[in-house]
Order: sequence, then C-alpha cells, then structure tokens
Amino acid sequence: MLISVAVPLPFFKPLTYAVPEALRARVAVGSRVVVPVRGRREMGIVVGAGTGREGMVPKAIVDAPDAAPAVDAPLLEVCEWIAEYYVAPLGVVLRTALPAALTGPNTPIPAPKTRRVAVLGREMPTLMERDAVFARARKQREIFDLIESLGGSAPVELLLEKMSFSPGVLTAMESRGVITLRQEVVARDPFAARGVAADKRHPPTAAQRTAIDALTAAQSGEVFLLHGVTGSGKTLVYLDLLRTVVNERGQTAIVLVPEIALTPQTVSRFRAVFGDKVAVLHSALSDGERYDAWLALRRGDKRIAVGARSAIFAPLENLGAIVVDEEH
Repeated sequence: MLISVAVPLPFFKPLTYAVPEALRARVAVGSRVVVPVRGRREMGIVVGAGTGREGMVPKAIVDAPDAAPAVDAPLLEVCEWIAEYYVAPLGVVLRTALPAALTGPNTPIPAPKTRRVAVLGREMPTLMERDAVFARARKQREIFDLIESLGGSAPVELLLEKMSFSPGVLTAMESRGVITLRQEVVARDPFAARGVAADKRHPPTAAQRTAIDALTAAQSGEVFLLHGVTGSGKTLVYLDLLRTVVNERGQTAIVLVPEIALTPQTVSRFRAVFGDKVAVLHSALSDGERYDAWLALRRGDKRIAVGARSAIFAPLENLGAIVVDEEH
C-alpha cells in the first residue's frame, strides 16, 4: 500500500511512502503520519494514493498516531485551493490549518486538564439520619449540605471557595462512603472565567431588518458586503443571522475578527446570545487551549468559532455562514 504525503517543507509535490501492514487500519486520506525525510522525521498529512517509480522502493511511514483522520475532505480541498492560489507547498498550508499540538512529529498532544469533583455517595433524606452520621463531624455535614445544594456534585475548588476546610476532611468523608472523589476532564477555555453576560436583545432598525432578511434568505455560497460605519449596529445583524443559522437551522458558523485584541469583546457579545456554543481559535492561545477548542468544534460540542484569520480552518461540519468582520 502506497500513499502520497504532504510534508511541511518547501516541496511542491507530495512524497510517496509505503504503509506497513500493522498501520494500515489507521491510515486514510487526511490522516497524520510520521515520515522520514532527509534524515529526520516530519509530521505529514495523507493526501491520496501513492504512485511508485519502477526500480525504487519507497520508505515506510514510521507511525500513524490517530484513530481517525485529522483533516476531513472539505478542509483538504480548501487547503489544496490555497496552495494553488498562493503558490505555497500543500504541506505548509496543512500545517497552518491544524493546531500546533498536531503538527510536530515529537510534539505530544496536550494531556487533558482535569479537576477533582466531589459527588454525594449516599442519600440522607431525614435530619435524624444526618444527625446520627455527622454527630461529631460538623464540618463534614456542612460540606455534605453544600454539595447537595449544588445538585449532588461540585468541584473541590468551588467547595474551598465557599468554605474553609482541610483536604483531610474530604478524605475522611470518602472513606466513610459519604462522598466519592473523582477526576473530571475540563476544557481549557481562556474566556470561561469571564462568565456570560445577559443577552440584551435590541429590535433591529429598518436598515438592519432589510440586511437580516436578505442574509437569512440567501442561497448557499452567496456573498454579501454589509456596509456601516463603526457603531452602526453590524454586530446586531451578525447575531440575528446566526440565531437563524445556528439555533433554527442547526448549522455552524465562523466569525473572523480583524485582530486578536478584538476577540474578547466579540466573544462576550456572542456568548451572551449563544452561551457555551462559542469557541475561540487564534494564535495567542496556549497549545492546550487551542487544541481543546479545536477538539470541541470537531466533536460538535461548540457550534461557532470566533477568532482571527486562522479560525477559517475551524473543523466544523454543516457550515452555514462565515462572517468576516472589517473585511478590508
């Protein structure tokens, strides 16, 4: 089995490699593969079937680290168009389209971020039962009541914010079967701590309504230029459009802002409307933050990608709209 692999080097043609039998189940178009190139290893992307030359034995790939392709067919097609239009090596374009954590042969994928969560281990419906269990453990009872008031589970860090206690108190509660402590995976989201502002929906003006109606009635592939000076309410038009695209039609969307510095205010506006459906993608994020956002978009946990230019490569399915704010 031979494959064509685009590597992030100044090569304008893919390289041909053989796939060992043991790795064939993990290799398809769009898969990441580790390949030998000029005495070193590179992370490449499979772009098609390979063609061998008579009398030459292609080198074999070293590894195929993923169970599923990292690049789907539509994104590969976009990258091929970019490579041709800008006369750039396809492997370099593909490297740009992926999070940094996925582009190096020796770069480990960021380990998941976890936190300890306390979960109630038993029910105590009566006050008599609680008095008997916590007769000499007032602090344990306070913690039990707090966890119960928070829905039966709570991050340990939140409990420590609400009240003061030593780690040994939770250990003692777990040993008695009152609670269970477990590790929970959490996304690295740089904007999560900001909270979500209230959605202050304003009725559109006549001009905004005209724009919204034209956009929501558009056919797939149509392009519109929305003209308006700063403060004229273009963002309201974007938000109303995406309410239709994301909430009503169940599609996804990309919102490109002109610079990273403008991302926080844009994210705040969009999270006020769409809550936890919004992910952020730009080069100022840590590798772990960007990988988590990329993964959430790919899984469908997030439906809207907000960021600077590189967010155009967000791995979204069923894309319904791309907003290019301040396109000039």
